[in-house]
Amino acid sequence: MVLLIDTNIVLDVLLNRPGFVKDSSMIWKLCETEQAKGYISTLTYANMMYVMRKQLTPEQIEEVFRKLNLIFEFADFSPAVLERAVNMKWKDFEDAVQSATAESIHADYIITRNLKDFTEKIGEINRRYIGEPYKETRTTMRRIETTSDREIIEAIRSSRQGKKFDRLYGGDWSGYESQRSADFALLKMLTFWTQDEKQLDRIFRSSGLFRPKWDKSNGYYGKYQIANALRLTTVTRKTSMEM
Repeated sequence: MVLLIDTNIVLDVLLNRPGFVKDSSMIWKLCETEQAKGYISTLTYANMMYVMRKQLTPEQIEEVFRKLNLIFEFADFSPAVLERAVNMKWKDFEDAVQSATAESIHADYIITRNLKDFTEKIGEINRRYIGEPYKETRTTMRRIETTSDREIIEAIRSSRQGKKFDRLYGGDWSGYESQRSADFALLKMLTFWTQDEKQLDRIFRSSGLFRPKWDKSNGYYGKYQIANALRLTTVTRKTSMEM
């Protein structure tokens, strides 16, 4: 499934807009887990930077670009797209550009926010592909490593998750919808045992899942995956022993 993501959907998440961020985040998740291929037009990115120009520093603008580039593809605003949009003769030229862009990438849907029926239209897609949104219930303290990489690996292998860990650590991501999903599964398993970002990075790099994409955009992909796994970790080895 190919989606063209409209400006409002992206801004809902970046600006944490009340009333809209929940549904829009589910669309992001659909693309992030590669259950759909999401595109953002270069015009959308330019419009977003105009809207957010007073809120972001140049460094933050770069950070936004890196994050979007990990989850979505950018669709070029080419002369052919421009000509197609002009020929449509729509009253709203920006909408015409989005429609022409969607045609150029053979999108199945344009995901946009309509105040009246946006939630109803995307709700079925959300439930079918990604289920109900995750609700974080607990904040986890991140501790500096106290156990060596090898000790953690051996401890997981000796645990009930040993077979699953060996498959993932060995690079076997069969049974997962995408390799990105397998990356996250391995990291979530590791964050139960250690919450040290550097140690998580080292162990992942030693696994069979490691590939050049980990260092994409100056290492942003790897850092993003680690941060996301830590953010969603609610139980650690230490807290489970205290229960």
